[in-house]
Amino acid sequence: MKNFIKMKILLDKLLLMLFGLYGSSTAAVVNAIEGIIKRLKKTPGAEAEILEFEEMLSAAGEIKTDSKLKLLTDSLEPLFKFLINE
Repeated sequence: MKNFIKMKILLDKLLLMLFGLYGSSTAAVVNAIEGIIKRLKKTPGAEAEILEFEEMLSAAGEIKTDSKLKLLTDSLEPLFKFLINE
């Protein structure tokens, strides 16, 4: 029962971390998932959760286009052109 309570508290904390990542860059999500896996590996009985987060990490690694980064570079490009011409 004690392990169950520890696991529940850990999963609640991890859930809050994941909700905080909504809208974050892919790199931020990857870093967070890596941190979650690291924490879970210290938790007895978390093998199934580790596998799930490793699958999420693998999926995140497949993302080639980061929309936040693209939006930033698309916004900066005309600005730099403007500054160079001034």
